[in-house]
Amino acid sequence: MWVSRPLGLMFALVVLASGTPPHNGAVTSVLAADPVIPVNDRLGIDHISYGNGVNTPERYRLAQSAGVGWNRWVFYWNEIEKVQGAPDYTRPDRTVAADTAHNFKILGILLGTPDWASGGATGARATSLPPPQVGQHWYPEELEEPARRITAGSPITIPPQGLDRPVFSDGTDIPGPGKSLNPANPWARFVFQTATRYRGKVQAWEIWNEPDFTPTAGTGWFGFWSGSVEQYAQLLKVGYLAVKAADPNATVVMGGMAFWFQPDFYPKLLRAIRQDPSAPGNGYYFDVTAWHWYSRASQLYERTIWIKDELNKAGIPGKRVWVTEANLPVCGDPALKERLTCTAGSHRGTLDHQAAFVVQAIAYALVAGVERVFIFQLYDDELGAGEYYGLVRNDGTPRPALAALRVASTYFAGALRVYRTLNNGGRVEMITILNDKNERLRVLWGTGKDPVAVDLPMEGSRPLRLDQYGSVQPITVSRGTALRMGIAPATLDDSPRGAPDYIVGGSVTILSEWAAPSQSGRVLGTVSDNDGRPLAGVPVQVGDQAITSAGSGEFGIDVPPGLYDVAVAADSPFPAKSPGVLSVPVWSGRAVTQPLDVQPQRRLVLPFIVRRSQQPVPR
Repeated sequence: MWVSRPLGLMFALVVLASGTPPHNGAVTSVLAADPVIPVNDRLGIDHISYGNGVNTPERYRLAQSAGVGWNRWVFYWNEIEKVQGAPDYTRPDRTVAADTAHNFKILGILLGTPDWASGGATGARATSLPPPQVGQHWYPEELEEPARRITAGSPITIPPQGLDRPVFSDGTDIPGPGKSLNPANPWARFVFQTATRYRGKVQAWEIWNEPDFTPTAGTGWFGFWSGSVEQYAQLLKVGYLAVKAADPNATVVMGGMAFWFQPDFYPKLLRAIRQDPSAPGNGYYFDVTAWHWYSRASQLYERTIWIKDELNKAGIPGKRVWVTEANLPVCGDPALKERLTCTAGSHRGTLDHQAAFVVQAIAYALVAGVERVFIFQLYDDELGAGEYYGLVRNDGTPRPALAALRVASTYFAGALRVYRTLNNGGRVEMITILNDKNERLRVLWGTGKDPVAVDLPMEGSRPLRLDQYGSVQPITVSRGTALRMGIAPATLDDSPRGAPDYIVGGSVTILSEWAAPSQSGRVLGTVSDNDGRPLAGVPVQVGDQAITSAGSGEFGIDVPPGLYDVAVAADSPFPAKSPGVLSVPVWSGRAVTQPLDVQPQRRLVLPFIVRRSQQPVPR
C-alpha cells in the first residue's frame, strides 16, 4: 500500500459548499424557465402510450416535457389476431396515429403467440391467468394463488407453429424483390403484414421481449419465452427477414434481454446465429442488441463492455446496443397510500435515489457507447402491488425522476465525445461530455459512504453548476483556477448484511463550461528508488491507463483533461503501501507541476508533471 503526502497545490482554490441543493430549494432552474425542450433522439420512455388505445393527451404532455424522442410499446400478436387470418389493428392504429401526431418515434415489440398458432398445447396451464405483460417480473400478488396451480408457462410464450418453415412462398429464406411470404409460416406472415401496415410510421421493431426469461418452476411459471435458444434464433431470423421485406429502412432489434435468469443465453444465441451459413449475408438477423438493466446504474457501463466483448468473440462486431428498459423502482413514496418500506436487498430506492439512477444510468450508457436508452416507464400503471417504476404516479403527479430525465435529455444532447475518469480511489465517478455546442459538461457523483472533496480544473467560460433536478447555481470562479467541490456520498446500500453494496451513487452534480480547451494533458514522471536510482519496467497506472517506466525510469502518457489517480500498478513487483495520489487535476492548455512522493516497500519516488500536450484530443 502507498503512503503519500497531502497534495501541495500551487494554484488558487475556489471553495464551493459540499453537496447539491435540494430539488425543491430556492434556486434558479434554467429548465423551468424554458418551456421548449428540444427532442433528444437518443432517449425514450416505455409505455407513453399502449397498443390498446391508452394514449391520453396528458401522458403525451408529460413525456414531451422530458424531451425524449421515442416511445416503446407492444403489438401483442395474441390480441391482434385472435382468429387466424382475421387480424384487427383498430387499437394499435389509434396509438400509432397518436404517437406520430405527437412527434414520437416508435419502437414496436412483436410478442405473443395466439392460441391457434400454439397448437392448443396448453397442458396443465391455467388459461384463466392473463398472459405476461411487458414490464412485469412475476404474476401480480392477487394471482399468486392460481399461479401456484399451473405447471407450465402461458400459451403466448410457446414458439409458434410453422416457425421452421421457409419464410418466402418460393420455398426459400432468400429475400428478393416482390417475393410473397409463406402462408405456412404464421409468424413470418404476421410480422410482414404488421411492418407493411406501419411502414414509415414505426421506425424499429423488437423481436419478442426477454427471450432469456423462461417460465420455470423457479419463476412461478412466469416468463416470456418457453422455447429453446435455437428456437429463438429462428424466431429472430424469420422476424428480421419479414421486417426487411416489408420495410428495408426499419431497424430490427433483438428481443431485450433480462440477463440474470440465464446469463449464458446471449452467448449461446450468438453462437447459434453464427452457425447459420446465410447469417453473414443478412446482417446476422439483427441491427441492434437490446438489454434491460434495473436498480444498479453502473450495469449500463459494465455490462455493455461485456456485450461488446461477446459480440467480438462471436465474430459479429459492430452491432449497435440499446437499453430498452432501465429504472430503479421506488419505495417510501410519501404521496402513495401504500407506502412500500425501503429495505436492503429489495433493489428499490427513494424518490431521490430514482432521480439519481436516471441521470447516472444515461451518463454510463453514453460513455459505454450505448446508442439509445429507454426509461421504464412513464406511469406506474398496473404492474402489481408495490411495483412503482413510473416517472409519474397514477394520479398524474410527476416524481422527481421526470425532472432528472429532462436534465439528462437536455444537457446530454449532442454529445460528440464522452470519457470516464473514475478517481479518488474509486469513490468519485466523473464522466466528461464534449458536445456540439462547444460546451464541456462534467457529471460527478460519489460511489462510497463518505463525502469527499476534489479540486476540479475550470478552463472554460460561463461556468454553471446544476443538480440532478435542473436547479442551477452560477459559479464565481476565474478561468484557469481550480474549483474545490464537495461530492455527496452514496446512500443506497442494498446489502442486507455484510459489506455495503451501493447500487446507485450519491446525488449528481453537473458542471457546465463553454469553450473549454480540448487538448490532452501529459502526465510525466520518473520512477526511482530511495537512493534516486531510476527503475525500469515499473508499471504505472494513470486512471484506467497504464504505462511502463523506461530504462531511465521515466514515463509519460497523454490523457484527456480531468481528475486521475496516479500510482504504481497493483501488479507491480514493487508492492505499495497506499493507493498513490488521488484525484490529480490534469489540465488542458497549461502546465501543472506536482511532486508525488510514495513509500512502497522499496521506497519508490514518482515525481510527475502534468503539462499540455502538443496534439489536440480527437473529437
